[in-house]
Order: sequence, then structure tokens, then C-alpha cells
Amino acid sequence: MLRVTVPVRVLVRRVALAIAILAVLHLLANFLEKGADLHGGMIEPLVRYFSMDEEVNVPTWFTVVLLASTGLVTGDLLHAEPVPGRRWAWGLVAFVLLYLSIDEMTSFHEHVGTSLEEHFQSIADLPFNGWIAFYGPLALVVAAVVIPLLWGLPSRFLRPMALAGVLYVVGAVGFEAVAGLLEDQGFDRATFVGQLAVLGEESLEMVAVLVFLVAVVRYRDALDGGLAAVEGVATAPGDSGHGPTLHP
Repeated sequence: MLRVTVPVRVLVRRVALAIAILAVLHLLANFLEKGADLHGGMIEPLVRYFSMDEEVNVPTWFTVVLLASTGLVTGDLLHAEPVPGRRWAWGLVAFVLLYLSIDEMTSFHEHVGTSLEEHFQSIADLPFNGWIAFYGPLALVVAAVVIPLLWGLPSRFLRPMALAGVLYVVGAVGFEAVAGLLEDQGFDRATFVGQLAVLGEESLEMVAVLVFLVAVVRYRDALDGGLAAVEGVATAPGDSGHGPTLHP
């Protein structure tokens, strides 16, 4: 099995730095284009390649890689998890993360939302994008399956995973709803204010995935240290933050 040793602190610093850089570039690009009303020259390429509201660019690539990597690391728990019931939960979470990476690349959810709004007037009248009406119930079903199975995890692993889930939902659904409300007030995505909502949505999603990835890496390392390490009776090698192992 391929293993890449990555200290958690280094992982957090580097991914967080990348997220911060992408956020700054998004703000800069959209401020110059929409806030200062500058066009031409380097402005258009800057927006095209670094705005989080564009597709198939650097932020999209980064998010796809982050989601897919987290999905693969989580999928490794299918083999490492000693509790049979939890294996189903890890498998489902891994599948969802990999699906989200594909969705991020293809914007499938936006096509679903557009189709629903075209066919159902009640969905078109909602103050947020139509895809939320489809993915929202699915997210509740996944949560209803996963939460009971993972509830027995030690709190030092369960809490950051739960926090990651909350952050992701707030980013994906909460800020999307905020963007819809702003659009009703005249601040659509063509305005700098609208792009601030986009920044909140995309950045919070990235941070959520990073929080979950770190929790999974630490849990996987604790499993390598045995049951005592998982329960916190003893400290697994590297669990202090100096040498956790990222598993495929």
C-alpha cells in the first residue's frame, strides 16, 4: 500500500496557505474588475484563472484535488477500521467526497438546479438555487446514516469531523442561500458584493474539507497504534502532530 508521510502541522499550514492565497487572488481579481471597473490587460486573465466563480481554473483544480485526496484517504478506512458498522460509514463518506470532486469539476449540481427550475415553478420561485432543493434532502439522508454509525468515535476525532460537516453545509448551502438573497437585492454575481458571498462559500468548503482530512489522518494513525491509541489511553506514533501518515 502506498503511504506518504506528511506531518499534520505541515499539511495544515500548506493547505491553509494555499486557500488563503486563492482567496486573496479571488478578491483582487474581482475588486479590480467589478469594484474598480477595470478591464482589459491582465484583468481578464486574472479573473478567468483565479476567480472562484469561474469554472475549470486554478481554484476549481485545487478543490477537486482536495476533495478527491480526502475521499481516497477516507476510503482507506474501509480496510483499517476494526468496527464493521463504521466501515459502511467510511465507505459512504468516501463515495460522497469523490462524487463532490467530480461535481466540482463538471458543475453537475448547477445543471440539476437549472433543470428543476425549468420544470417546477415552485422550485424556480425559491429564494435560492434549485439544486439545494435536490441535494438538501440527500444530505439529510447521508447524515442520518453516517452519524449513528460514527457516534461511538472518541470525541477528539468525532468533534472535528462534525465541525467539518457543519462548516461544509454552511458554506455550500448557507452562503448559496445568502447569494440568492443578495441577488434579489440587486447584488448578483456580477457585483463585487456578490463575489464576497462566492468567496465565503468556496473558502468555507475548502476549510471544511481540510478539517475533515486532518481528523481522518489522525484517526488512521491512531488505528495503527492499536485500540489504546484510538481511545486515547496511549498516544499513537505521530499523533502529537509531528508525524501522521497520509494513506492513500
